[in-house]
Amino acid sequence: MNKAPLAYVEHVAIYVKDIKWHIQFFEDVLALGIRQMNGTPEAPTNVWLYGGIQLLPKEDFNGPEGRLNHLGLMVDDPEQAVKKAAAWNVKMHPEKENWFYLPDGLLIELLKAQPGSIADFFNVKARG
Repeated sequence: MNKAPLAYVEHVAIYVKDIKWHIQFFEDVLALGIRQMNGTPEAPTNVWLYGGIQLLPKEDFNGPEGRLNHLGLMVDDPEQAVKKAAAWNVKMHPEKENWFYLPDGLLIELLKAQPGSIADFFNVKARG
């Protein structure tokens, strides 16, 4: 079997009831500002924060914690990773060729990494 593509978690997408509250919280408490936004500041529909957090508004959500939408994984060779995943009989997303569901329902998104960026990521000394 070929060597597996290198990957890391690029973002975790979470449903939240009050997206504006969460944006302000992560900015004020952890200095994780907005990296990208869909919608408007008054009515954001998707927000990506620095640090790998994606927020999606879901006003009818009433759980005690955020509800996971999907994991976005940065991969050096997403095409190879999709082929390998298909060999595990995962359920492919019907509309997105680089997305698939694990048996327990977790949705995975594979993103194409810039050359060398994964090696840079693995060189980070996360703990000290």
